[in-house]
Amino acid sequence: MIVLEEGALKGAPPIRAAELDQTAVVAQAHGETALQLVDRVKHRIAMVERSGAVVAQVSVVLGHDCDEQAMAARRLLGTMVLAYANSKRGPCELVLVGQWEDRDLRQQLWELVELLVNEPGGAKAPIRLRFSHQAPRVAS
Repeated sequence: MIVLEEGALKGAPPIRAAELDQTAVVAQAHGETALQLVDRVKHRIAMVERSGAVVAQVSVVLGHDCDEQAMAARRLLGTMVLAYANSKRGPCELVLVGQWEDRDLRQQLWELVELLVNEPGGAKAPIRLRFSHQAPRVAS
């Protein structure tokens, strides 16, 4: 699953053509709050579970917002993915993708990872932090 915050397309991970049918993309709509996006991701994960499938990875491609609401929503989303990863549904990796050039966001991501690792079960769940310099592409 790929979660795209508003303004985040520059850091989106490449998607291989063979993965397109198995990848859910949840993009933040213009004017949608960060908490509304988290709620839609929660519902999408529930839909995947009801279908009998599992979510193996949630990549969150972050926009440039560094305000308290955006960071609180990111922490909530991370905590939700960690709870899913520590459930009996199977392992789920959390990947946070930000722009290296955005120093404030970069610092907040380090702090977010530290907070998530210290959450119950956070030390056992795979969390990856990735910084991107390039535009998204579809690989064949």
